[in-house]
Formats: sequence, structure tokens, C-alpha cells
Amino acid sequence: SWVRLRRLPPETLLVARFSGRATAERLNAAGRELVAEARAQGLRLSGPARLMFYDDPFTMPWNRRNEVAYPVAR
Repeated sequence: SWVRLRRLPPETLLVARFSGRATAERLNAAGRELVAEARAQGLRLSGPARLMFYDDPFTMPWNRRNEVAYPVAR
């Protein structure tokens, strides 16, 4: 099977969403903004950044949905 579903424990993520091409520059900028926001809000990040891309390669850049997320310690 190509897809396997599994149940994961709940978690809290600090997320930045943006559209367009997910270039290294844009991903790094979104990650830096999240780290700055976490510091400003007094949140402790508990893991590395997660990069999430939701569209196929044929989706026009202005319609692409991307996210950068960091897990937040409870």
C-alpha cells in the first residue's frame, strides 16, 4: 500500500501560511518570522520546522498553498 494512516497525539503548532512558489528564501523568511513571533509571545518551540506543501506541480503559483510550522511546547 502506498498510503498508511496512523493516529498521532494532539499537538499545538505555530504556523505561517503563504501562497506562491515555496523557494528556499521564502521558506526561510517564514521560519524566521515564526521564531520572532514565538519569542514575542513567550512561546517555547519544541522541535524543528515542518514544511507543508498541498498542491500538485501543475497548480499555478498564485494558487499554491504552503505552510511552515513549528511545534509549541505545552
